[in-house]
Amino acid sequence: PREEASIAFDCFDVNNKGKLGLTELKLAIRELDTKISETDLQHIIDEFDKDGDGYIKKDDFLAILDEYYFN
Repeated sequence: PREEASIAFDCFDVNNKGKLGLTELKLAIRELDTKISETDLQHIIDEFDKDGDGYIKKDDFLAILDEYYFN
């Protein structure tokens, strides 16, 4: 699942910036067959966005999936 998550991140990082915003994160998580509200996604970004730029980097994305979906 972690390799699939890494591939999903790369697919949704359409600007090749190495990070996902709220819209891209929502698409990526839903692609992994997970239903989540935008409010919950924003809370996740707030929790895992270590530098406060409003984006989730790949290591943060994998940490989110580890905590919420892969355990």
